Amino acid sequence: MARITVGTHVEFNSQAYVCFAIQPFERRNNGRVTEIARWASACPECGAMFEITTTVRRGIVSPNRRCERHRKPGIKVRMDANAGGDGPAIQEE
Repeated sequence: MARITVGTHVEFNSQAYVCFAIQPFERRNNGRVTEIARWASACPECGAMFEITTTVRRGIVSPNRRCERHRKPGIKVRMDANAGGDGPAIQEE
């Protein structure tokens, strides 16, 4: 997996995410400082922008796909019949 940096674009099942910030984060269990990535995407229901946070090390694995208003845990986002893919594809600029 390529290193995640600010500006990294990821596509997860035809939904685009862009990393807009990398921040230090202190773990509660051991006090170790690591990095988290903040990502922005558009809700497929209404188009509103929303953000998610992941670790820099793991990146986007199973992201929230909708804004807070349209959040539907356990219900998949319906995709276009021509869309495909099973996971994230990182594209660097």
